Amino acid sequence: MHSLRLLGLAFLLSSFSLTIYADADDATNCSASAQALSSYNLSWHVGSIFIMMGVSFLGIVIPVATKFVSWFAVSPRLITCGKSFGVGVILATAFIHMLPPAFEKLTSPCLGHPWHEGYDAFPALFAMLAVLVMHLIEYFATTYLESHHGHAPALHSHHHPDLPVHHHHHLDNGSDTTVNEPALNETLYVHGHEAAKEGYQPADDVSINDTRRWLSTVLLELGILAHSVIIGITLGVSAQGEFTGLLIALCFHQFFEGFALGARIAEVNLINLRSAIGMSAFFMLTTPLGTAIGVGISSTYNPQSSAALLAQGIFDSLSAGILIYVSLVNLLASEMIYDERFKKMRKSTKITSFVCMYAGAAVMAIIGLWA
Repeated sequence: MHSLRLLGLAFLLSSFSLTIYADADDATNCSASAQALSSYNLSWHVGSIFIMMGVSFLGIVIPVATKFVSWFAVSPRLITCGKSFGVGVILATAFIHMLPPAFEKLTSPCLGHPWHEGYDAFPALFAMLAVLVMHLIEYFATTYLESHHGHAPALHSHHHPDLPVHHHHHLDNGSDTTVNEPALNETLYVHGHEAAKEGYQPADDVSINDTRRWLSTVLLELGILAHSVIIGITLGVSAQGEFTGLLIALCFHQFFEGFALGARIAEVNLINLRSAIGMSAFFMLTTPLGTAIGVGISSTYNPQSSAALLAQGIFDSLSAGILIYVSLVNLLASEMIYDERFKKMRKSTKITSFVCMYAGAAVMAIIGLWA
C-alpha cells in the first residue's frame, strides 16, 4: 500500500513538472504565441483559485461526512443514488473530458512526425496501456492477498469440515435412517463470520474485497488528480473571453467529480478518518494548485509548444485509461452486476441506481460542451 502511494505521488509530481516545463519550451515550435496580457484579468484568475477550492471541498466533503460525522445523517437511498450518479460521472469524465482533448493535443500539427503525420492513435495507445497496467497491478495485488491470506473455505471453518447434505444415524432399534441436513443451505455464523453454501465469504475474503475496493479507490483518485492538474492549468492560462464560461463549467465538473470520489471513499472500510481527510485534501487542492501554476506562467505560456501538447495529451490519455478501467471493472461490473448487496436490493432501488448512473453520465456529457 505504501509503494502505491509513492507511485501515485511520483505520477502526480511528474505531471506538474512536465506541464511547467512547457512554459520554458521554445515558442517557435508553432505559430501560436503566449498569452496576451491585455486579455488577461489577473484578479479574476486569482479569485478562481479559491472558487475552485471551495467547490471541490463542497463536492467531496458531503459524501465523506456521511461516514464520519454522526449528526450528518443522510438517507441510505440517497447515498446509493449518489454512488450510482458518481459511476456515470467518472465514466463520462474519461470518455468526454479526457480522451477528446488528448486526441486534440497529440494529433496537433505543431508536433509533426510521428505524432501528427506518422501515427494518429497515440492517445488510444496510451489509454490502452493504462488499462493493461491497471489490470496487471490489480492482478498482482489480488494474487498476493489470496496467497497471503489463504482463503479456501476449509481453512476458515475453524475445524468444522463441510457438512454433507445427508447423514446416516443408527437408532436404538437397530435400523438406520437418513436425515437431511439443511444447515449449509441456511446462513451460518461461524465464530461471528457469515457463511453459506452459496456465496461463502469468510473473514479473509471480506479483507480481500475491502483491499480491492481500497486499491480501486486509490487508483481512481490517481487518475482524477492527474486530470485535475491539466484542467487547473488550462483555467489559469485561459484568456478572459473564454474564462467565465470555462470557470462555470469546471465548477460543476469539480463538484460532481468530487461527489463521485467522496462516495467511493465513504464506502471503503479500510479508509479511516485520517486517510479520508488526506485523500479529500489532495482532491480539494490539486485543481487550485494547477490554476495557481497557470496564473504564474500565463505571461510566457505557449499552449501550442511541443512540451505543453505532449504533457497534456499524454496525461489526459493515461488518466482516461485509468478511469475507464476503474469505472467499468471496479464500479459498473463489480458494484452493479456481481455485488451481492446490489442483487439483494429492491427492484425500485436498482432502477433508481441505473437512472442515477445514466443521469451522472448525461450531466458530465452536457458539461463537455463548455469544458
